[in-house]
Amino acid sequence: DDSIPLGSLVAVYVSRDDAQKHKGKKYKKGKPSNEPVYAHTNYDSSEAAQHHATINNSQLIGYGVYNPHSMYRVRILCHATQHPVLAKDSKRKQKTRVEDHDSEILKSILERKMSDAMNLRLAMNLPSESTDTYRLVNGEGDGCSGLAVDIIGGSTAIVMSSAAWCEVHKEAIVEVLEGLLNDHPSYDGVDIDIIWRNTPSRLKQDGYELSFESEASDEDDTEVIATESSVKYLTYPYSNGQKTGFYCDQRDNRLMVAEYCRDKRVLDLCCYNGGFALNAMVQGAAQCV
Repeated sequence: DDSIPLGSLVAVYVSRDDAQKHKGKKYKKGKPSNEPVYAHTNYDSSEAAQHHATINNSQLIGYGVYNPHSMYRVRILCHATQHPVLAKDSKRKQKTRVEDHDSEILKSILERKMSDAMNLRLAMNLPSESTDTYRLVNGEGDGCSGLAVDIIGGSTAIVMSSAAWCEVHKEAIVEVLEGLLNDHPSYDGVDIDIIWRNTPSRLKQDGYELSFESEASDEDDTEVIATESSVKYLTYPYSNGQKTGFYCDQRDNRLMVAEYCRDKRVLDLCCYNGGFALNAMVQGAAQCV
């Protein structure tokens, strides 16, 4: 439905009547997978009063961001079953007459999701004396589909956007992230620099075309020392490098592989910055190439 702008915050409901009617219903083989099971009704939050009866007779699935051009019409950011209090609070805010309440709801959802991600890393002892470089927000794994945040060297936060909604709400994402990093117990007195990056090919698949100005940026060869599992790497997060500049999501794999490499000869192909080979050397590999 093109009447709903790209990136709009939407509430997703399922009619209890329809759910009961289709419960246990089997479909013939060959039925198109994109054929809707339920009838779809779209309307702006300002029209909610007109659909009061329909909403009351429906079950709230959650809140997400809408994209009329993507195969993922709604990326759910707040599941009502997983975050019932947050969903209830969002529903209350949506009923108010406060201007731009959708923006405030989105910020509160982002704050909760990113805060949960930070607390989970703290429980995993990240950051630590041996590791100051790690993935702070891991996309779908942290309930933020299309959004990743890596901390590099304990001084730089790289935001990687691969979904249209992230580009639409870039300002809100940066604002929430900046506030949480300022309150982070590990970065007291540290001014974390936030860098925004994106993946043009993924965004294009999501129906979002970047302007030439936003794609082009000056090269900056500023160095940042990243420490992971006591191994130090020279990184360049400000340059137009690969994704966030460091594969933080491979930390556990690098350690696991290294454990099998003691006294062995190791060939690290397509090594990028040599993370697997360096960890293997630390664990006592006989030779690394």
